[in-house]
Amino acid sequence: MSEHPNDPTSKEPATGRDAWLKRTATRRVYMELGEAERERVRALLIKPSEAPGMPFSRVTRAYERVLYALWAADEPLSEEEAFLLLAGRWSVATDLSSVRRRFALAVQQGEVRWLASGRYHLTMKGVEHLKRIEEHYLAPPRPQPQAPQPRVSGPSKPISRGRGTQGTRRGGYARGSKGAS
Repeated sequence: MSEHPNDPTSKEPATGRDAWLKRTATRRVYMELGEAERERVRALLIKPSEAPGMPFSRVTRAYERVLYALWAADEPLSEEEAFLLLAGRWSVATDLSSVRRRFALAVQQGEVRWLASGRYHLTMKGVEHLKRIEEHYLAPPRPQPQAPQPRVSGPSKPISRGRGTQGTRRGGYARGSKGAS
């Protein structure tokens, strides 16, 4: 039995930041890792972030969250490590298959490169993608367009009160009503 505070095999109830390890899916992925990979995940969770100058909460798309995790780790990550980092550091409710799909898309887009070690590395194109998000976040807010002012004068076209506008939508009288012959 490990005595590390982030070890999901401990029998003590999880509190605070360690609660993520008690989720069934997260625990299963964690337990499938080897001891060296578990130590690496623990180290990534406490490592100071080299992330962009915006908070993780500003990254709203799942695809971009995977890129953000790679940037914050500042080293290549496996799918499992990225999943555990997203769940542990930022409490993202996701599953491993979703993270795998995001990595596949990122590789296809050229923003992430798959390494022979089974890990993924952020490319310059991926960094540029995150920098565009960061620039948008750090940009001064644009002034909101003002609502049009209500017109003070009366209507420009006189309202017709003639016989043809009463009754049905077509402007005539309905059958069987007054005016019908």
